[in-house]
Amino acid sequence: MTPTSTSGAFHLPLLPLGDAILPLAAFFNDHYRLSHQARAQVPPRSLIIRQAPFTAFGVMPAFCPYHRLFIAKVATFAPGNGDGPAVSAIVCVFDGLNGQPLALLEGTQLTNAKCAAISAMVTDICAVDNARVMAVIGSGIQAWQQVRAVMAVRAIAELRVFSPNGDHVADFARRVSQRWPGALQVITPPSAVQAVGGADIFCTATSCAMPLFPAEAVAPHAHINCMGAHTPHAREIPDALLARARVVVEDRQTAVVEAGTIHADALELAQLLSLKSADIKAQLSVFSSTGHGYLDLLTAAFVLRHRHASGGPDPGNGEVAA
Repeated sequence: MTPTSTSGAFHLPLLPLGDAILPLAAFFNDHYRLSHQARAQVPPRSLIIRQAPFTAFGVMPAFCPYHRLFIAKVATFAPGNGDGPAVSAIVCVFDGLNGQPLALLEGTQLTNAKCAAISAMVTDICAVDNARVMAVIGSGIQAWQQVRAVMAVRAIAELRVFSPNGDHVADFARRVSQRWPGALQVITPPSAVQAVGGADIFCTATSCAMPLFPAEAVAPHAHINCMGAHTPHAREIPDALLARARVVVEDRQTAVVEAGTIHADALELAQLLSLKSADIKAQLSVFSSTGHGYLDLLTAAFVLRHRHASGGPDPGNGEVAA
């Protein structure tokens, strides 16, 4: 979905990222195959959570010696925010050598780009090559990013759209048809069970605290991108599905703390990239996303590199002592 405004959170200018999902996904792939991520410092994020109505405030710092960057993403999550965005964020970027500020980035757009690109990378590794049927549960911004991600790596012929907020489904389906005219058939099943049944790939992007469908509704070869709300005791997909799937997370420690011990044996991204893709595609897989500051840092580095290539200041990207 192309932004209708040139500015985002706190009136920061939106970045000229366009639909550059695959270049950013390749950037992620390259860095997770190297030792950069292991040397990065990503402390646990600090969260303040309030109930009734639910809101969360988080600060996510990270440092990477290879990119010579400190960053801190500061974000709020307010799913009951009417017609406004559920997530608002800014990203502060500093030089990792001299400590000088380099950029203040529009964090919601950066987060959306990150989520789309990492989902594209994981989907390309995990989903069957001949995937043709996709389902998306949700109709908000994150659901849109997931459609973008999957369409970038698979020739989807049928997209099934279901949302707990039925009022938004028709508009979402219309926008998909406009964005990819003639490329796929968009249908709107009356239930989540009918949406995911037999789907090769499906994505969940809601704030639901209870499973949206039973585990037995899912095809044994399916790949799932689970991107919505989660706690150790509540999530969009059933525990029984996680228990029998190959589960992938950005960072295992973060996933266990924020989404439960059922993630204790999950593969981290670097481990996923070390496996044979053919072996992974042969089984049920779930990307259970909880986010991680290193991906935010890589996205910021990608943005600054693009800016430098366009004539902006040099962000630096050489090896230095940690």
